[in-house]
Amino acid sequence: MKDDTLTGDTLTMVAIAIIPYEDGFVAVSRKDNPDDFGFPGGKVEDGETPLAGVIREVYEEIGLFPNKLEKLLVLHDAEQDVVLHCFYMEPCEKEIQTEEIHRICKVSPTDLSRGVFGRINQDIFKMILSNYTNLTNNYHLAFDMNLYTALARITHIIEEHHYGGYLSDLHNSSSGPTSLEGWIYKATP
Repeated sequence: MKDDTLTGDTLTMVAIAIIPYEDGFVAVSRKDNPDDFGFPGGKVEDGETPLAGVIREVYEEIGLFPNKLEKLLVLHDAEQDVVLHCFYMEPCEKEIQTEEIHRICKVSPTDLSRGVFGRINQDIFKMILSNYTNLTNNYHLAFDMNLYTALARITHIIEEHHYGGYLSDLHNSSSGPTSLEGWIYKATP
């Protein structure tokens, strides 16, 4: 948790991983609803950086340790008093395993745009599209391919510039990655 010194509110920090997998994304079901999916991730613990939190959560939820991870954006959802740190994780090639009680599936952006996290996931998709493609507010759930194009560009950027070197700095930095760190967006109500 983090205090917002301007408003005095307590904000919950959450870190998620966007992980392309074959022709979809890795998603985990909510423990209380096996048909409602979200990105792997969760609350950042006190004293933990968002980077450390997403690494821990991804390992706990799907049994993978990322070897490339890049912060895409930070989104403030004022309605939920949440600051969401979104990371891109190198596409999965290993078998996903978990000890936690939920389903792990490959889903489309349309699937992720439904359910409890649907609104916030739509905001994430809109920000990815506007930052990594020539699209602005022309996001339609029927055009999932646009998001895959954006994520292909992100993959290329990470590989070309090797932004994913933060894992070696995990214990040397309290602030985590800095490229794109300042990108903060307000979620739409």
